[in-house]
Formats: sequence, C-alpha cells, structure tokens
Amino acid sequence: MKHILILILLTSNSHTSTETKNDSIIGTWSYVETVDLRTEKEKAKAWEVIPSQPMIYGYPKLTLFSNGTFKKYQNPDWVDSGKWELKNHKLILSEKMWIENKLEEVVNVYELKSITENTLELGTQNLYDIYKKIK
Repeated sequence: MKHILILILLTSNSHTSTETKNDSIIGTWSYVETVDLRTEKEKAKAWEVIPSQPMIYGYPKLTLFSNGTFKKYQNPDWVDSGKWELKNHKLILSEKMWIENKLEEVVNVYELKSITENTLELGTQNLYDIYKKIK
C-alpha cells in the first residue's frame, strides 16, 4: 500500500510540473537576443555537420495560445501560424508551408533551456534565444 501511495504522488507531481510549464509558456513573447557561447572551433564544425541548414534567428514575436496554436510575427505583413506542444523539455512548432509549389508540414523543435514567469530561453547551453513575456 505504501508503494502505491508513493507512485501516485510521483505521478501527480510530474503531471503538475508539466501543467505549470504549459501555463507558464502561454502568452506573447518578444525576442530579445541570441546568446552564442560556442567556441570558434564549435561554430566552424556546426556548418560541417549540417552545411545546408540556414542560420536560424529568433522571431521578433511569438504567441502561444492555450488551445495549442501559435503565431510567429516577423513583421505586420508576415505572420506564420500552426500548432505547438511541449514534449520532453522541447517546444515543438508544426506549421504548413509552401515548398517548391507544394504545401508541406514543417516541424521545428527547440530545446526548452529555461522558463520563468517573464523569460523564455530556447536552445542549448551554448546557443540559445532569449524572449521576454509581453502579454
């Protein structure tokens, strides 16, 4: 009986922490800066590993809605939208995009480095984007 109670408590605690992260991440986030702590050698090697990957910059504004949808605002005329989810400490953004005259689903996965009430950090220990909550 004691083991069952411990298991129930552990399960309910992990569920609560996931809900808290989901609640904390909902809102509009404004891009502040990219922090790059990689060495020159690491930066050069990254392009050798994935030479076709373009440089990725943070979006000026990112809104995550409680219904699981999002909007990314590059400027007032350029808004992307799709669905988001948090899974295994990763923010997953899925959207439909036209690629070579074909509508395809594009999935971007960002490591959730850190989240507080007002700050969101997406990326790795050495390369990450910082966002501030504005709504």
